[in-house]
Amino acid sequence: QAYYYVIIIVYIISVLIGLIFMFFIKRLAGCCIWVILIFLVLSMAVGGFILFNKAQSQEKEIDGQSRSSTTKYVSYGLWAGAIIAALMIFCLFRQIQLLVAVLESAAIFVNQEGVSLLAPVLLFFIKVIFTAAWIVSFIYLFSTGTPKLKKKGYPIGGITWDNHHREMVYYHLFGYYWISCFLVSFFEFVMASAVSIWYFLQDRSKSIFGISVFRGLFYHFGSIAFGSLILAVIKFIKAIFDYIHTQLEVLRENGQMQILTKITGCCMDFFERFVKFINNHAYIHIALTGDSFCTSAYNGFCLIMRNGLRFGLSAGILPWFCFLSKVGITTISTISGYFIVNAFAEKQNAVEEVGGMVIIFGIGSYIVSSIFMSVWSMSAQTILHCFCVDEEIQNKKGSRAAKAPQPIRDYMHSLETN
Repeated sequence: QAYYYVIIIVYIISVLIGLIFMFFIKRLAGCCIWVILIFLVLSMAVGGFILFNKAQSQEKEIDGQSRSSTTKYVSYGLWAGAIIAALMIFCLFRQIQLLVAVLESAAIFVNQEGVSLLAPVLLFFIKVIFTAAWIVSFIYLFSTGTPKLKKKGYPIGGITWDNHHREMVYYHLFGYYWISCFLVSFFEFVMASAVSIWYFLQDRSKSIFGISVFRGLFYHFGSIAFGSLILAVIKFIKAIFDYIHTQLEVLRENGQMQILTKITGCCMDFFERFVKFINNHAYIHIALTGDSFCTSAYNGFCLIMRNGLRFGLSAGILPWFCFLSKVGITTISTISGYFIVNAFAEKQNAVEEVGGMVIIFGIGSYIVSSIFMSVWSMSAQTILHCFCVDEEIQNKKGSRAAKAPQPIRDYMHSLETN
């Protein structure tokens, strides 16, 4: 029982490390991003140099004759990639500065609105409760068919359904996809609404999550349901294709059909990711303008196309930054937990339990870091979207975005001075 207290202490340490990490992002986001980009260029350049030397040594070993090798061409490709990456970093210097300001602003939001970290936790528990209730109801629905023995004398039987039962099962399965997508979409809208209000609100000490939940329940419930319906339909169709693909793998009779289903699955996966991206920015636009889902999805997509470099750079750098952040928070928390539980285990003469406890620490710390990064990533995307809308509105008035957080204001001030 004493180990439970150790686990709680380690998870509290994970939360504290996440908060400290957000505090440092406000000041070191630019340094971290530039280090990542420079490391990327240097990695390609050094990798090309190593492969080129390897190719040169291979050529000398073959009877003294100079022969071209695939390794040399790969080294040329890495050098070309390093040059292109360096040129892109140079040309996109201002856009990278804006992304740094957006990330710093997102960290400020997470620090000021700490209740935002409870949203993914609440979403998780709601989905667990819903999934448990759905499983119970599905078992009941499954058992309403007609029992039938598969073979004479075989102790395990099966259930046969008529068309009415089969339709009910399909309806029940689709309902699970729809409600699951709705819960995630509602969380995304609440986060988008909270960040949008925070962006344009002068008094940023005011709590705005209650307002966002109220807006989602009483003003935009239908838009959220419609957006989640589109995503649920895609997921349901994808599940059908996955089932067909599984059946083909079991039968192993028609290789061409297996290839066709794999290609179709890849296309469905790409389409699902695309719809998720559009839905995400549609909810942000709904939170900003109050328009319907279709109008917001169209306007949000047009906004992304007009600011393709900004959103493309964010989509390219932000996932890597989140991944490295998760690794950092998880590693530090797990190592801290190891030293704590190791010291505790030596007193209790239970050193053999340390390994299992460390695994539990690693899993829990990764979940905590994922919560921080999901909120921070969603906040960064919403702030970038808000800035682009604010900038377009202010440009029509002949001025720059006026209600942006301080890091973005500093970025705009640097543009004016330079």
